[in-house]
Amino acid sequence: MVVRQGSSRLLSTVAVLRGLRRLNGRRPDRSRTGISADPEYWSIVVIDMAGSSRWDGLAQLRARTALDEMVRAAFGAADIAWHALVVQDRGDGMILLIPAVVSKVDVLDLVIPALMAALREHKSVLVT
Repeated sequence: MVVRQGSSRLLSTVAVLRGLRRLNGRRPDRSRTGISADPEYWSIVVIDMAGSSRWDGLAQLRARTALDEMVRAAFGAADIAWHALVVQDRGDGMILLIPAVVSKVDVLDLVIPALMAALREHKSVLVT
């Protein structure tokens, strides 16, 4: 699911993902809320393109497109379905919420190194 509205939508999403909310000291009725009684520990990845505000519009658009492609490829390389993530496009970056069923080890050992390698390659192409 792609979240394109303001940060209030992301905050409400995070509140729901906590998995357990108290309503006047009581657990919510799961049949009405759809919220699990057990907490779920989602991972959060935040990506920001430093200094992008100094770039012209075309450079920003190219960078956003390249970043989107690299992040999707990194998650794909780790066999993590893009549609399973909650993604908020921040213009000069992204906030990704990764479901609890996705191994944190896969994110740290597969996604992050793949993304770093893609960024290094992209930077080397720009420099040469």
